Amino acid sequence: MTKKKIIIVCLIVLSLFSVVYLAFSLKKVAVTKPVADMGGSPAGDKTGGVDLKKLETGYKTQVKFIVNEYETMVSRTETTAEDIAKLKDKLTGLSVPTDLRNLHLDLVVAFSQMENYLKNGGEEDRAAGASIVERVRSEHEWLTNAEN
Repeated sequence: MTKKKIIIVCLIVLSLFSVVYLAFSLKKVAVTKPVADMGGSPAGDKTGGVDLKKLETGYKTQVKFIVNEYETMVSRTETTAEDIAKLKDKLTGLSVPTDLRNLHLDLVVAFSQMENYLKNGGEEDRAAGASIVERVRSEHEWLTNAEN
């Protein structure tokens, strides 16, 4: 045999060994979720291990508390921009359900407006922030109801 043929045979044998090694060494991926639960089934209230109902209930409870605290702060004359910033940080630290993200963004903007008012004294910022909170309360009655 010529050198060329020996090299080709060695390459073929090496390739075969590589394929066999890879075939036996690769880990198999197992699907842990039944196919029936992947769509809009009753298990659809859970996404990636998160119970969406619990998330929404917890979010509403926390936001209601934060909004009430915000309105208490706004009514006091000694409230500072830093107080509002801390409250805004509490708000932005929450996990937000998809259905309530517009509410969340509105509240962040309202808190920022009030923070700007307390820093710079611009009356339009105070009025804009108050208007947003008033609109949000009227759109989401659970913010004013005692039972939620």
